[in-house]
Amino acid sequence: MKRIAAIDIGSNAIRECIVEVKDNFEYKVIHKKRTPIRLGDEAFTHGVLSENTINECLDIFEKMRSHFESENVQLIRAVATSALRGSKNSKEFVRKIFNKTGIVINIIDGLHEAKLIYKAVKKEVDICSSKALLMDLGGGSLELTALLNGRIVKCHTFKLGALRLQHLQALSEERMLNHIESKKNKIIDFLEDCFESNYDQLLLVGTGGNPRRMGKLRKKFLGKSSSCHVLEEELEYFHSEFKNLEPSSRAEKFELRADRADVILPAIDVFKMMMKLVNVSRIELPKAGLINGVFEDVLGPEDNRV
Repeated sequence: MKRIAAIDIGSNAIRECIVEVKDNFEYKVIHKKRTPIRLGDEAFTHGVLSENTINECLDIFEKMRSHFESENVQLIRAVATSALRGSKNSKEFVRKIFNKTGIVINIIDGLHEAKLIYKAVKKEVDICSSKALLMDLGGGSLELTALLNGRIVKCHTFKLGALRLQHLQALSEERMLNHIESKKNKIIDFLEDCFESNYDQLLLVGTGGNPRRMGKLRKKFLGKSSSCHVLEEELEYFHSEFKNLEPSSRAEKFELRADRADVILPAIDVFKMMMKLVNVSRIELPKAGLINGVFEDVLGPEDNRV
């Protein structure tokens, strides 16, 4: 059976996944790995990636390539998002990775990213019979995709990623909240343009590492049966818990990685704002993300590729 690999070069980590493709174009995951490296730390503060960071990524990609070869991977698709979009030396980064490993990195814009997320979510959630808003929260940006009867109405990227907000929060809570507020009116304009202020029966869907983690937290620490959604009252509970703890204490108490513990609070601030804006009390949390969208795109009809 054919094996293909996808790589997601994000602001907070690099994710890799290998799948085995079946005859009916369904696939089975046989390997996945998350490597914590924060390209967003430099991209969002200095606008460039340092030589040390690029060299660290070269080492990661060399090991990745070697593993792909050992697993007989026949096709590799690599996409990069907000951090590389915002780095002045992203072309140098892409060139060095290609020269060292032969892996081609495609730096995708927000619209491309949103369409891939849409393909992944459509496989997991029934979004064809109602209004829906897809909310993909990454380290650098928030991608919103408005849907009516399963069709994309409009997509937009907002600089409200959790890592970007954490940098502002490190300066002061006020600066972070002011930044969120400054984007709020633009989000309201986006929502009104898409839904004409009618949010009745709207389905709010969250994707990304922080939404997934909130689902796991509600199941483990609140004793809920499912990790596939989260309620507003549960977000309020975790927000109050996290706010009174330093990131290291959050990590210990709630079994979080260090690079999740310091960004999860600003992520919840974004979730809470979005729930209030569209007047919903629940976020659906499908097991779908950018990498899944890449596989759906590669394996789908050629004339329907992003």
